[in-house]
Amino acid sequence: MILKSGEEKRREDKAIIQEFKWEGHSEESLQGEGNLFLTTQRLNLEKEAEGKTVTVFEFPLKAVDEVSVKGFIGKVLLLRVILKESRIILVLSV
Repeated sequence: MILKSGEEKRREDKAIIQEFKWEGHSEESLQGEGNLFLTTQRLNLEKEAEGKTVTVFEFPLKAVDEVSVKGFIGKVLLLRVILKESRIILVLSV
């Protein structure tokens, strides 16, 4: 991941997308394992596809509306992101 001007990486971890819904439509092609990055400005998930690193999603932190964590050992992270009029529900295993 390339950092933007003035941005700092806060955390990086492996994550598995369990569910990705955009306005109620499931995006099965986005499911699978990737690298989740949290910076001072955004949340980003990248995965390898055909030998190249592909950005699956990138959200500004101010678009994250709700966050909850479930589980003790195998944690599940639930995010609700609002981009203009679109609502995105994202469930990750971290």
